[in-house]
Amino acid sequence: MGLLDLFKNGPPDAIELLKEDHEKFRRMFREFEEAEGSASKQRIVREVLEQLAIHMVIEEEIFYPAVRRSDNDEKHQAKMAEAVEEHHVAKLLMGELRDKKTSSQESRDAKFQVLSESVEHHIEEEESDVFPKAKEEELDLAALGRKMAQRKRRLSQVKASGPKNRHTSQRLRKPMAAKTLRKKKIAASGRARVKSRG
Repeated sequence: MGLLDLFKNGPPDAIELLKEDHEKFRRMFREFEEAEGSASKQRIVREVLEQLAIHMVIEEEIFYPAVRRSDNDEKHQAKMAEAVEEHHVAKLLMGELRDKKTSSQESRDAKFQVLSESVEHHIEEEESDVFPKAKEEELDLAALGRKMAQRKRRLSQVKASGPKNRHTSQRLRKPMAAKTLRKKKIAASGRARVKSRG
């Protein structure tokens, strides 16, 4: 089922939209393992990097904040923070894979293998911990899914036609930079201190 099919069948569910991406990544990782020749492997790597960047943007901009706002449980908040850090690790590997200076095909293949293992671990944790918890909360998953699908479509169009501006290009390459994460953590801890005083 593609993005257009989701619209045909009614409002896209946020979790189903993310699960569809997860299945696509699993399939591409398998294709990479079975691929012969560097040209085939590089095509798969390029596609994964493009799709993974978009996937992380919609999670970080839309899905994660909505889930965080709906649930103040400390354990769950820690799980969400861990998910963002796992994105950060994936982005470091993605940056190295984009770097044309990476020496050999063997080195690039090894980096991609580490990326795929990291992403598969992240997917398993999301599907076993984050998604069930999100379903328990009073979230409008259909409305959230529509918003995510629209953002995903816009980002895909930017990828197809080339970045329109520097900000959009940076969001695709670094969905949430470490500096932004630090600012968000500082702001959140400030809000927590104000609440505890009040």
